[in-house]
Amino acid sequence: MIIVSDNSPLSLFLAIDKLEILKTLYGKVIIPQAVFKELQEYSHLGQDISPILEADWIEVEEVKSDDSLMELKAVLDEGESEAIYLAKLLKADYLLIDEHKGRKIAHNRGLEIIGSLGILILAKQKGLIFSLKNTLDLARVKARFRLSNSLYHKALQIVGEIE
Repeated sequence: MIIVSDNSPLSLFLAIDKLEILKTLYGKVIIPQAVFKELQEYSHLGQDISPILEADWIEVEEVKSDDSLMELKAVLDEGESEAIYLAKLLKADYLLIDEHKGRKIAHNRGLEIIGSLGILILAKQKGLIFSLKNTLDLARVKARFRLSNSLYHKALQIVGEIE
């Protein structure tokens, strides 16, 4: 399985100390160089990114620029652009991405996408987390994970934590 990730899912799972969920679900995660650089910026802000740096299951790929990548960079940030480009190039099974605009563009390019919420729902269904509610609450506080109340409740309904 080929999995490419943007910055947001990795940074969220790092912030809530749940990176192992990504390893368990996907085995290996590929990130473009621009996403790696974005993650490194967190260390300058005082966040410990050593779990990502030490993860042998996270692979950094350099992306060569071409017209298609430049077209993406005209409308998205560098990390999202390279993640979408790399996912398309590698024919990834999934692109892990949260941002709405990036998700829409990735979907329009024929990519299968899943965001942090979808991954957490899957983790709950597979027994990798005990409580989706507690994990989402932690993500909202520690990672400033933005999630509408209606989507929050729908996710909890999907996994049977509320009716």
